[in-house]
Amino acid sequence: MESINPASDVLTDMLKFVCISDTHGLTDPTCIPDGDVLLHAGDFTLRGTWKQVDEFNNFLGQLPHKWKVVIAGNHDICMQSKKKLGPMVYSMLTRHMEAKGYKQCKDMLTNCIYLQDEIVDICGIKIYGSPWSIQYRGYDAFQLPEGDHMKMKWDKIPDDVDILMTHGPPYGICDITKRGLHAGCLDLLSSIQTRIKPKVHVFGHIHEGYGKYNNGVTEFINAAICTVNYRPTNKPFIFYMKIPKQREVTPHCSPVSITSEKREVTLNTKSSYCDTTCDSDLEDSTDATKDLTTFRPVLNDIHGERDLNPYDDICTGLLVTKL
Repeated sequence: MESINPASDVLTDMLKFVCISDTHGLTDPTCIPDGDVLLHAGDFTLRGTWKQVDEFNNFLGQLPHKWKVVIAGNHDICMQSKKKLGPMVYSMLTRHMEAKGYKQCKDMLTNCIYLQDEIVDICGIKIYGSPWSIQYRGYDAFQLPEGDHMKMKWDKIPDDVDILMTHGPPYGICDITKRGLHAGCLDLLSSIQTRIKPKVHVFGHIHEGYGKYNNGVTEFINAAICTVNYRPTNKPFIFYMKIPKQREVTPHCSPVSITSEKREVTLNTKSSYCDTTCDSDLEDSTDATKDLTTFRPVLNDIHGERDLNPYDDICTGLLVTKL
């Protein structure tokens, strides 16, 4: 586990997190609000070529955030397998990487902390990132069918994670497709509800599932910037998290023992819990952090109220009580 604890660089006892996903190389850096930590939940390219990875790395280099934590998604093909790009592009990528001295495609991301089933500790806040989503076509990256192989990926996640980043959503939460189907993973939901219980879960993948939901334990955020028509018009989400005073920042992550008992979860199979309304901007509020306790996230949209009827059929189900 990579450990970062530059206390002198943190001006307050709070960290400001900016959440985005599914930018697909279409987002203007000037549209991303400032913060301490940028979280990108995958699909930073459109076709997964090395050139688009280079462009994304340059995009990250233009952002002011001190820490940028990134995972891949199903579109980011060369991050998993260069051979999926086809022989001509594979040959070009190989020559490019040799010229730059890169051994893996992830080495091209020099302007961020790239996580692939890995954890990073920033000022005592533990962030785990995993790129996997449910398979629905054979040539995408980081996809597996539901079942034991996918469950093994979620079993790697430690119990003491504060922020979980996955590309795919959990089942039933901000995961409804334009066809009205659930695209989330049931095993991921079960792991989150019964064992991991992170304070915040950031994901994307299902563009039309953009929004948020709070189950009383975890703040779920589908941060997809692109719409279902690949228009980068959705706004980033922001939350604040208090830096823990008592937690020791450990340089290594010890193995976690995962039991294989059957996990049960109660689901509403007819709707996806997702709130597409936005909270007012807390940036200028003097009381914004007055009542916060350690790890209590405050979620808001930096751009204020969106021009959206909260009862539109974008995501059906429960509307979230604002924090």
